[in-house]
Amino acid sequence: RARCSPQPMPAPQVPVPSMDRIDRMVAPVVAPEVREAMRALSRPVSADIRAQLASMGGPSRERQDTAATARQVAALIAALGDADAEVRRVAAHSLGQLEDRRAVPALINALHDADAEVRHQSAWSLGQLEDRRAVAPLGVALGDADATMRQTAAWALGQLDQKSAVVALSGALRDSSDEVRGVAAWAIGTLGPDHPPAALLDAVKDAAPDVREKGAWALGSIADAAAVPALKAALGDDARDVRKAAL
Repeated sequence: RARCSPQPMPAPQVPVPSMDRIDRMVAPVVAPEVREAMRALSRPVSADIRAQLASMGGPSRERQDTAATARQVAALIAALGDADAEVRRVAAHSLGQLEDRRAVPALINALHDADAEVRHQSAWSLGQLEDRRAVAPLGVALGDADATMRQTAAWALGQLDQKSAVVALSGALRDSSDEVRGVAAWAIGTLGPDHPPAALLDAVKDAAPDVREKGAWALGSIADAAAVPALKAALGDDARDVRKAAL
């Protein structure tokens, strides 16, 4: 039966850099378009903002691939090399909102940025782009020193629809952060491997109720006989949400 996914993480929000910073990072011919794109894309994408973006060529993957869009993407990729971390953050986030896969190699590079928030935004954008080239780099990012970055990398791997990511995500189920472990469990359930990894079977015994809940949901989503004993045990959990997820 269909199961409701406990979506673990909303899209991140980043501050909008001042207009003079944006002006100096883009070529004059595209500055007005990119400036408006970054203003809109760095805020939550409401229906009216989506309408504005549609009028300028994004973010739909079915849009016509225009020269103007190519210039926008090129300008934002160039901005990932800006000296100002604030500019790099918004550029990374904007590339994810535009959903143009030409940005994938640059965003993979940005996973090594010195600024943790740039790395976080780049990982989120790679999840938005759903390109399998990001599987291995995001797997490496699960070892990042910043817990928020590791959480975002786990979320992004869950977006990629590549079962090869399950091995790296299984390792993340032993992360020191409750949030990272919870998102890793969710991501494995979303990817739907044929058999649950041993670490996921153990997740229903985690000290954190949220991890146990997502672990139970993931085991139920995989629907393999090997998960039955763990799910039965979860039905006796002290936390109501865990019991509900195990049903």
